[in-house]
Amino acid sequence: LHPLFTQLEEDPGVHRWLAMSVSGGIWYADYRTYPIRMTPKIASKPPNDGLFTVHDPRFNHGYRPTLISAMTSEWERIIDQVSPYANSEIKIPKHEEVIIESNVEKQGRINVENWVASGVHGTADASRTNLDCAYYSTGTVVHMTRTDIKAGIQLGLLQNDERAQSDVPYLQKFLLMLRTQCPFAQEG
Repeated sequence: LHPLFTQLEEDPGVHRWLAMSVSGGIWYADYRTYPIRMTPKIASKPPNDGLFTVHDPRFNHGYRPTLISAMTSEWERIIDQVSPYANSEIKIPKHEEVIIESNVEKQGRINVENWVASGVHGTADASRTNLDCAYYSTGTVVHMTRTDIKAGIQLGLLQNDERAQSDVPYLQKFLLMLRTQCPFAQEG
């Protein structure tokens, strides 16, 4: 357990960072992020020499990062940006704000790259709707939210299942479609 765990209770996202720093973690992925072209060779070494890297460009538009890589020292550097708020009356900023502030203060200390294909994207022809394989071919991982699942149902890519008690059946169906329809995903 990281020593700041009990002192930084307001933002559960910070707890994830604390866990990454004590586990020696290199990769952090949101629980709705699935590999589509993340090979063991790619995963074994963090890009950018272990510099804190957000691999989701939506982060620049206020979204929570869904894929991050960093060496332990980089996770600690970011946590150091949050630690002044421990045991303070000052509200802890959202962890996204901490990343942005850190990047502004130390230009180039955080990379933002595009490894994440997000959402459900399809192309329609006269007979059916297919996944847009060209869109997904640019991603190393795919991230799906509940809103994305609803969009997939509206596009006709996913079937609404009133019996589904979670998003898991939809996500499984999506990943199966991806591997069936998109040749690059068959390798993963």
